[in-house]
Amino acid sequence: MRGLLAGKAILAWLPEEAVTEVVAAGLRPVTAWTISDETRLRADLARIRARGYSIDDRENEPEVRCVAAPIFDHTGEVTAALSVSGLTSRMTAARVRALGPVVAQVGLRISRELGSDRQPS
Repeated sequence: MRGLLAGKAILAWLPEEAVTEVVAAGLRPVTAWTISDETRLRADLARIRARGYSIDDRENEPEVRCVAAPIFDHTGEVTAALSVSGLTSRMTAARVRALGPVVAQVGLRISRELGSDRQPS
């Protein structure tokens, strides 16, 4: 998932086979904070589904945090994601917690515009 800031926001709603493929391809660490363990990844994906958005806490870039939410199409399938990223000096953990629900709501609003009837998690 390297380079995909919104990768976990998409992966969390893909079929199990997709998660298995990502794990099989290898979870190579990019930074000291990259999730590179299958058990931790699966637990994180469950948290993402429960709250409706993902958090990248310096996993791809050592000084960047990202909040991302899935976008669903008219069939209910995840097709894209939107994300907000910033340097850790500005995107503090508190800011991430505040932005997460906002990003999730915008993702749902876009999804509805695309014909999805998905409800908040």
